[in-house]
Amino acid sequence: MKQDEIILKLSKVQSKAIIALAKADAKSIKYLISILISKGIEWHWCQFDFNNEPANGWPKEWEQLNKELTKELVTLDEEYHKKIDSELDQELKTYG
Repeated sequence: MKQDEIILKLSKVQSKAIIALAKADAKSIKYLISILISKGIEWHWCQFDFNNEPANGWPKEWEQLNKELTKELVTLDEEYHKKIDSELDQELKTYG
């Protein structure tokens, strides 16, 4: 494992929940986890709430990390939509 990486081990219940939600929303597990991390951080430390930043302030590298998270989520979102569009095109061809 690299110094700047961690390996998360989800509980069985967490794993089942992620898998079920990914299937229910027709998204990859990686995509769903990316959304949960990005949106969860925004929700937990909401700028409009009294709890608007981590207890010790935002880490100095947070601005760059946030940009990278956003970029990754945009890429995953684009991949998802390309896949869905392709599947829809295939389905439409079967009716046309």
